[in-house]
Amino acid sequence: MSGSNTGGWTEPKNITTDYNEAQALVSCFLLKPQVEERMNDGKSFQTYKPFSYQYQLVNGYNYKILVDVGGGTLQVEVSCDFDLVPPKLTGTVWVTKK
Repeated sequence: MSGSNTGGWTEPKNITTDYNEAQALVSCFLLKPQVEERMNDGKSFQTYKPFSYQYQLVNGYNYKILVDVGGGTLQVEVSCDFDLVPPKLTGTVWVTKK
């Protein structure tokens, strides 16, 4: 897999179309209700638009996904172990908040 090394994070990538992007996007949207519960008192965000991600190859993939939520930018952290279905939300932090 070019551009990654086991255990190390890739450089941030803009959303285009490749396997890692697809897995990151699907994971991000599957976990949206958990993210809203954790970061917005269970209410829907004004918008929820992933725009950048990084991944880490370990025993599966870990993703850090930047998401525009209208009132700021969240970093959503997701673990997609090779044996883990569905993906697991491992962290959420505000990057910017308006």
